[in-house]
Amino acid sequence: MPSFAPRARPVANRSPMRWLVVTGILLSLALATAFGLRWYRSPTILTIALTPASDRSQPFIQALVNSRLNFRFALVRFDDNAKAFAALRNGTVQFVVARVDQETTGDIRAVAVLSTRYLIQSEAAAPADEDLAFAGRELTRVLNRPVSVSGLDVRAARRFETEPKALATRRSLKLTDDQADRIWYLGAARDEPEEADDWRGKALTVSRMLVTTERLDRQLVHDVAMQITDVIRSTRAEIPAAREVSLAPIDEAKGILRAHDGIARFINREGQAFFERYGDLVYVGISVFGLLLTAMGALAAWIRYRIADNGRRYLTRMQMLVHRAARRPQDADRIRIVATRLSLRFAEEVAARRIAHDVLSAYEVLQKTLDTWLARQASP
Repeated sequence: MPSFAPRARPVANRSPMRWLVVTGILLSLALATAFGLRWYRSPTILTIALTPASDRSQPFIQALVNSRLNFRFALVRFDDNAKAFAALRNGTVQFVVARVDQETTGDIRAVAVLSTRYLIQSEAAAPADEDLAFAGRELTRVLNRPVSVSGLDVRAARRFETEPKALATRRSLKLTDDQADRIWYLGAARDEPEEADDWRGKALTVSRMLVTTERLDRQLVHDVAMQITDVIRSTRAEIPAAREVSLAPIDEAKGILRAHDGIARFINREGQAFFERYGDLVYVGISVFGLLLTAMGALAAWIRYRIADNGRRYLTRMQMLVHRAARRPQDADRIRIVATRLSLRFAEEVAARRIAHDVLSAYEVLQKTLDTWLARQASP
């Protein structure tokens, strides 16, 4: 006669399952972090167009290309400014190193000033220099008389405390407002500086700049400005050209071209505290981390539900008792004792919240069926 004595309740070894869940969560977090860092640190390749007569800026641009701090840069050469700016406007390149001239209109925005030549009137033509020859031609065209100029670069200009002789200004050249507007790219259309002794502010200049379009992302230009600043600091001792480089001024009265909004973002953020700078990034990071933890928690709950017994062993035992009661009515008393003990243990599991709702419902149906069958066997 088969025995209906309750078997010893197996002790669920939950440690392996917990370690499996914890390991899965940690592994998922590690993989997400690794892929996030790889994506964040993956170099973005930006293309810089070089135009003729950019030899003065070439050493600094090459140092920028070699830096690879935030971005990688690719260089491409064009025959003239017009072709380079056409490529910039159609998105073939992201930046252009070019002389500021009539092509730098519309949506062109300045990123950095690479070189500046303060114009000085001279009797003889300047030595072969494309930028100075360009300035002389433009002044001659506007004034309808021969104008020869020479150039004083930024490093030499720093040694002059007073205005150099024959400095080319709107006043010295007697430019009308209409004439000044026609050669605005030489700084002729700028207002007189507030400081009377600021001769650099009122001098006409010929400049080469790193420019882009206003549609380029502000954060990208911000990061490029950061990289330019780092390269200036690290190379100014070895590369003289780096001493002339500066970010485009965000004060429109001091610049020939309007600076890109990303430059203003970089300059303004330099004076901010950590959370002022990275508050949005921290908020997004916390949000993403919270969503990731929620997803991992849901996954862990699903895995636990699928792996855990959830009381199914009691359900199986109760099914066996119902079948036995149907086949062997003479064992009704023994079945009643076993069912009572089983129900007590099942109640303990329910109180400990280790029983799934569907198992609880099915167990209650089987228990009612068994009680009904046993009641029929006990009636005379």
